[in-house]
Amino acid sequence: MVNMRVVLGLGVVVLAGCNPGFVDQCREGYVFDATHSTCVLANDGGIESGVDAGDAGHDAALDAHVPCNGACTGATPHCLASGATETCVGCTGESDCSGTTPHCEPTSHTCVACVDSAQCTAVGMSRCDATAHTCMPCAANADCTHLTGTTICNAASSTCVQCTATDRTACASGVCLADSSTCAAAGGATATCAPCAHDAECAAGQVCVGMTYDDPTTPATDPVPVGNRCLWRQDAYGTGAPNGDCFTNEPPYVRATTTTSVDGTGAMVCALRVSTCEAQAGFSNTNCMTLDMAGDALCGVTAIHDGVCRMASAGANRCTVFCGSSDDCPTGFACNTAASPRVCMF
Repeated sequence: MVNMRVVLGLGVVVLAGCNPGFVDQCREGYVFDATHSTCVLANDGGIESGVDAGDAGHDAALDAHVPCNGACTGATPHCLASGATETCVGCTGESDCSGTTPHCEPTSHTCVACVDSAQCTAVGMSRCDATAHTCMPCAANADCTHLTGTTICNAASSTCVQCTATDRTACASGVCLADSSTCAAAGGATATCAPCAHDAECAAGQVCVGMTYDDPTTPATDPVPVGNRCLWRQDAYGTGAPNGDCFTNEPPYVRATTTTSVDGTGAMVCALRVSTCEAQAGFSNTNCMTLDMAGDALCGVTAIHDGVCRMASAGANRCTVFCGSSDDCPTGFACNTAASPRVCMF
């Protein structure tokens, strides 16, 4: 049977020889060309009846038109119409995308993880890569500003956080806890040498410092870490503070040393010279029982030779600390410079 078409105004009625199901795939504004089994734009003059070998009966203006023709599948399941041209694409709008690629990139018309950083809301993946269109870790504060409460990029972890030791702009107190990168209230412990994890736990004028101990009886050994403690800044003023002079005003914390606190604050602090905070706390208080290595082991930090057991009175042995001079002893006690090693006397 011969294919026949009849021009009716702007449309074409397909008679014998066509597939009605295929005709139904032509959307509004398009008509079915049975000769070429494709949908074409309806035009003012209709489609010429008859078949030309070269032009196949199409208007010249329609030759460049390549419709999707219902054939968009796989990775490009959607039909994008642009003027007289249709193209099979991955998406034409956000509604075409879902899952891990919920956004439609408007240039390539493909579904991607992100088009801009506002669509990357995880603190560890807050930046949208302009080329790959995937969420990436932050590289600068600008990559975090669209997040709430975590607007600072921690360069060490490439994660958006509340604050860092070097960027406390989000902290009203100006105090940032180093390990959690969160703001904290200022002011805390009042005792010098109190254990701490952050500057915020120390009194005003003090900072939390990682301390080390160098055994004076074995000078060839390297200093060993003995924990974080609150120490006065030498430039702190007020009751109990060094008021600018560690040696005169802060014994036994007479060693002025430049350091960096656990939260990244650089400061000159008043530190111990030849003992530890634990050994100082146990001075004359801890009953060390025996005047030997077993007794010494009960003084100061466990497994570190920072204190020794000495006779305090008849039948009473107490822990004491090493000293270079009486300035290294608790207030009111003197250093036995004739002893070897030198220790503070009861």
